[in-house]
Amino acid sequence: MDEEMFSQALLTYEDKLQVLTAPDDMLPLDLISPEDIQRVLDMARSQFDYVVIDMPSTLVQWSETVLHCAHVYFATI
Repeated sequence: MDEEMFSQALLTYEDKLQVLTAPDDMLPLDLISPEDIQRVLDMARSQFDYVVIDMPSTLVQWSETVLHCAHVYFATI
């Protein structure tokens, strides 16, 4: 994945917000590896000042990767 491919995958919301949406079909959460998530996070960080991630309610092997990269995270109880 390069910057151009990443940019094409983003949707624009009200000309102010770029969103990388989840797939329409439900996929197994363990389909992607922590290394895949790290590459996506690195690409997003290189292009944007703020990156917000909506995590699934289930813990998966790449959850730790996202939490280690976070400066702040919020959890609902």
